[in-house]
Amino acid sequence: MRCLFRGILFSSIFLLITLFLGCASVQLPQQSLSEDSLKETASLYWKLRLEKDEYKEIFKIEEPEALKKLNLYDEKKFDEYVSNVSAIKNIGISSYTVKNIRIKDNTGLVDMEFMFSLPQIPKPAKQILTDEWIYRDGRWLHVLK
Repeated sequence: MRCLFRGILFSSIFLLITLFLGCASVQLPQQSLSEDSLKETASLYWKLRLEKDEYKEIFKIEEPEALKKLNLYDEKKFDEYVSNVSAIKNIGISSYTVKNIRIKDNTGLVDMEFMFSLPQIPKPAKQILTDEWIYRDGRWLHVLK
């Protein structure tokens, strides 16, 4: 009986810890108007977008004016936003890296290299896409297009 009680107690504690950690929001890296800060933020953004399905967290990193232009800023449009940003996962991306960063004033451009595979292509292919970022109010924000 004592072992059963301990088992239930430890299971309950484990469940509470798991729930607590699962509900915690993602910590953004310390941000500044620097290439290192932008590189860390862009890397985290793509990790959350491609590996973690943390769409509520990446939504917080999106630049609001860009979302308004796409008619995705309203919370009622969140499902449409998720559909938009998750579509890239259908490509079969195997890796991604930050290749180059350029900052002018408060605008940053980040060249991201993606390795992906498609059924029609026998070898992995490489594609470089350029993301735009805006530094506002002490934070880097991704400009969704």
